[in-house]
Amino acid sequence: DMWERFRKDSAKQLLSVHITANSDADVILEPYYRDLIIENLISNAVKYASENTAIDIVMTKNKGEITYQIKNQGIVIPPADLETIFNPFYRSNPLHHKAIQGNGLGLSIVKKVSDLLGAKITVSSDAGVGTVFTLVFWLFAIEWINGFESCILLYYISFSS
Repeated sequence: DMWERFRKDSAKQLLSVHITANSDADVILEPYYRDLIIENLISNAVKYASENTAIDIVMTKNKGEITYQIKNQGIVIPPADLETIFNPFYRSNPLHHKAIQGNGLGLSIVKKVSDLLGAKITVSSDAGVGTVFTLVFWLFAIEWINGFESCILLYYISFSS
């Protein structure tokens, strides 16, 4: 479903998309937060991909964690920039890709929401391999967050009556 929003842009760049998922690799979280993270990562994968390449989206569940990996083949993030890529308004080498629109907020939002949800986000970027964003949700954190959301809802209801 989410990929449909990017189909037009990916077709312009002649991108192929490979989606691999375990049947039980869905994260049970507030859909708004999950979609906010994943949509930002897919949007960047499409924007920064080279023409006629592939985007790989892999979702797996393994040993108490659910992992999303989004990989493109395109503009490489220099190693020195990997430390600051999640800072607000930061764009790596913006003068080298002026045609790509953005304000540098997407990845900072992804990082803040990931931290809020107890998820870990990492990035690697190598010439010839591509850029890979990896997002790991630990199942115990998901249960705690869902329980915490329930507590907030109950607390709000008790004060609103």
